[in-house]
Amino acid sequence: MKRGLALMAMILVVLAGFRVWQHLRLPVSSSLSPLTIAVSLTPLSAPIIVAKEQGLFKKHGIDMTLKPVHGGVKSFQTLVAGEADLATTSETVAMFNSFEREDFNILTSFVESDNDVKLWSIHRAIGDSLSEALRHGRVGVVASSASEYFFDSLLQLHGMPTETIEKVYYPPEALPSALLDNDVDAIAIWEPTATSSSTVRVSPCSH
Repeated sequence: MKRGLALMAMILVVLAGFRVWQHLRLPVSSSLSPLTIAVSLTPLSAPIIVAKEQGLFKKHGIDMTLKPVHGGVKSFQTLVAGEADLATTSETVAMFNSFEREDFNILTSFVESDNDVKLWSIHRAIGDSLSEALRHGRVGVVASSASEYFFDSLLQLHGMPTETIEKVYYPPEALPSALLDNDVDAIAIWEPTATSSSTVRVSPCSH
């Protein structure tokens, strides 16, 4: 008998809580203030783009505008410049910026990848020894991004002295041209630029 009463009381509490939640939550038909997301032009941003195209933001009463930008660094810069309310960026970009500022928050993580950033070259054959292939070479990277973190990690993994390689900083959209124009010997870049570059005779390096 006591167990039955306790169960009944628990059900009533749950129902009462559900009614309160329904009363307090924003009705789907109510419009929120307009919001803008700075979206990095990468396949990893697909969930945000698909949600916009499928009308999911509008369905939930959100007037959302997407602001496409090249890379997470630019996305973060757009956010802190006040040109967007939210931004898609890698944890690497958040990490680098956390060394200099504390006026931002990571709200959620919606995607991950272990094969997004790649090292490409058309000038040097990458064989068994990455250190020999890139010795005294110039490598294009995007500063304070997954590109730079990836390349620095490669140097450590292969025991390559940093003084034997010159890092050259570029915006992400400029890296393929820098490689094709022989300004650098290799580039560290993420998708879709990495795959797109393969259509212009860029060969992948080991990584």
